[in-house]
Amino acid sequence: RAPVRRWGARGATCSAPGVARSPYAPGKSLRLGSGNAKRGPAGPAAWLSYAGAAPPTGIEVAHVEVLTPDGTAATAARRLFATLRRLDALADIEWILAEECPDDTGLGPAIRDRLQRASAER
Repeated sequence: RAPVRRWGARGATCSAPGVARSPYAPGKSLRLGSGNAKRGPAGPAAWLSYAGAAPPTGIEVAHVEVLTPDGTAATAARRLFATLRRLDALADIEWILAEECPDDTGLGPAIRDRLQRASAER
């Protein structure tokens, strides 16, 4: 019999989805929060607004996407990954700037966590 490996054991690897630091990261660089607009890569960006806020000034925005047109966290959670994949597939953008999730209740913290993971440097 093979020895049983416990989580966290030396040399153990984890193959469970969603456990890695950036399993949700798109191929294009993603920056979270309008304060990171100046630190983004050169070239046109996509602005991922949470509920329709205008993109920050000072960057070239080639595409705008609203994550939750109705302003609910349930809609944002449902649309998050498809929206990131859609933005990642756009040929006319170099990077993605996403507005932080303002909701601190319900699904808000989970959405914020997924966006933070998606923006993690690889």
